[in-house]
Amino acid sequence: MELKPQDIVVAIDLATTDAAPVLGSPSNSALSVREIAARLGLSLGAISQSYCRLRKLGLIVSATRTGNSPYSNKANNTGLREFLVHGVKYYSYPEVVGVGRGVATGWSAPPLAGKSPMVLPETPYVWANAGGLDRGEQITPLHNSAVNLAKANKRAYRLLALVDVMRLGKYREQELAKMLLSELLE
Repeated sequence: MELKPQDIVVAIDLATTDAAPVLGSPSNSALSVREIAARLGLSLGAISQSYCRLRKLGLIVSATRTGNSPYSNKANNTGLREFLVHGVKYYSYPEVVGVGRGVATGWSAPPLAGKSPMVLPETPYVWANAGGLDRGEQITPLHNSAVNLAKANKRAYRLLALVDVMRLGKYREQELAKMLLSELLE
């Protein structure tokens, strides 16, 4: 079985949502699978397949619930932290695709803006996005759905920006990002 980049975004979404979505929950629920699919810009099938892969890998867990639906999905924050800290930089290295407008990430995004012990690059890193407010070197996000999630969820945005520090940074930046990642996933 192969982990896909969208799976990481789905796991981050689950980890940063206040309550766990229930499979088969009503479509008007903010945590329904339909709402998650719409927020991330993914199909219902893609979300379902991501849940299956993430469950097999232990990055999300299913707990038995009472009520109409027997399953609830919850992120395994310990396992997710382990993967983001030690594995994501080998799994998905970002490519620089040009200079332009986008959404700030890495050192320029809220969790690390002004806190990096290193000299910041002249041009900040951004995810390419026409509606973005920042200008900088455009890098590829984990998955295109990461930009949608970052716009919809501030906590997920901070986490995704820290993941980019893990993907791009040197040892000192990664150590600071590890500490902040742990705080966000507690």
